[in-house]
Amino acid sequence: MRRCASLTKAVVAAAIALCFDDGKFPWNTPVKDILPDFHTRSEVLHEHMKLVDCLSHRAGMQSSLYWHGSMDNVLISKENSMNFINDLKRVKSFRKEYLYNNLGYEIAAHALEAATGESWERQGTHAYFDDGENLAKTYEALDDASVAEVVPMLSGENRDTSMPESPLKQVSFLFSRKIAMNAVSLHETSYAIGWARVQTPGPMGAIGLNADLLHPKPTPEVARGHASHLILYHQGMMPGNLAAVNLLYLEAYLGVEERNDYVALSKESAESALAWKVH
Repeated sequence: MRRCASLTKAVVAAAIALCFDDGKFPWNTPVKDILPDFHTRSEVLHEHMKLVDCLSHRAGMQSSLYWHGSMDNVLISKENSMNFINDLKRVKSFRKEYLYNNLGYEIAAHALEAATGESWERQGTHAYFDDGENLAKTYEALDDASVAEVVPMLSGENRDTSMPESPLKQVSFLFSRKIAMNAVSLHETSYAIGWARVQTPGPMGAIGLNADLLHPKPTPEVARGHASHLILYHQGMMPGNLAAVNLLYLEAYLGVEERNDYVALSKESAESALAWKVH
């Protein structure tokens, strides 16, 4: 098994949907009503932000990477994370602009704990994962070209779900469009809850590094010249590893004639990454 980084957002979103389905709180419940200690520097966020805003990256809340170390270590403890979040301000329009923010899912983890009485570690790690010996190791290259093993934040092994029936609830709501990711795109590029959406033909990969590595060239459109399809996907990245999942889509499966040369694009992005090291 390999580390999946931000693909865990889909797991957190599914856990929130279970709470909704169990009647613990409705989707439109303000965060402050679930977490009394939540009080950001923005009164708009404090008074009106709901979990769906956190999970769809549409709150406009300031994003920060100071909580996360370069070796996948969490620098700010769960006990102090709410104080850290409360010191953030709103930097984009509330519910009008997309701003990817991991801390929205930290808020969701606190909400899960408040609603269930169990920590997210117990709900997520113990319910779906264990220490697992079948875990791929990942490494990060240092300035002198030596490598250092990256310590996993969350590890586990492949196994069946512990639930007797499907653990996915409120699927239509989870997968539905919540905020546009690219307001000028001809076809839909949006974020749902824990999943990104794109209407083909259109670019995929808005969450990962590809756009930066290919710059100034645009991210290639997928399924050019083919009938339009709605695709759900997500990417993840942490020090030492990248991850991605694409649902309901393969150019070969769709029979696309004008396919992208992903091997050539991979080589180009690798050369660009090496250029970062040189500069």
